[in-house]
Amino acid sequence: MFGKNKKLKRGALSVLTLIGLGIILFVALSYFNVNIQSVINGDQGSDKINAVKDIVQSTQTHKNVNYVSDQAQGIWAAYLKVPFSNLYNNYFIPYIWNPFIDNMKRIQVGQPTDFQNLSPRAFFPN
Repeated sequence: MFGKNKKLKRGALSVLTLIGLGIILFVALSYFNVNIQSVINGDQGSDKINAVKDIVQSTQTHKNVNYVSDQAQGIWAAYLKVPFSNLYNNYFIPYIWNPFIDNMKRIQVGQPTDFQNLSPRAFFPN
C-alpha cells in the first residue's frame, strides 16, 4: 500500500515544477525570437539573439510577456476567479484568518489561545 503511494508521488509534477518549466520554455522561445501568438495563429519565424540581456530587452520578449499575461488574465477571469473567491471568502477567512487574528489579540492581552483552551489537560493529584 505504501509503495504504491511513493511511486505516485515520485512521478507527479508539482505546480511549482510546471511553473518553472513554463518559464524555461518561455525564455527559450524568446531566445529564438519566436512569437508565441504567431505560432498559435499559424505564422512562424525565428531569429537568433546573441546575449541574455538582449533577450530580456527584446521587443519579442515583451510581446510574449504581454500575450501570456493577457491570456492568463483571461483564464483567471473566465474560469478561476469565482472558485478561488468562493474558497477564500467561505473557507480561508472564517476558518483560518479570523481565528488567527483572534488568537493574536488574545496573545497580546495575555489570554490563552484556542489551542491552549482546547488541548487536553491532565491533572495529577499530589
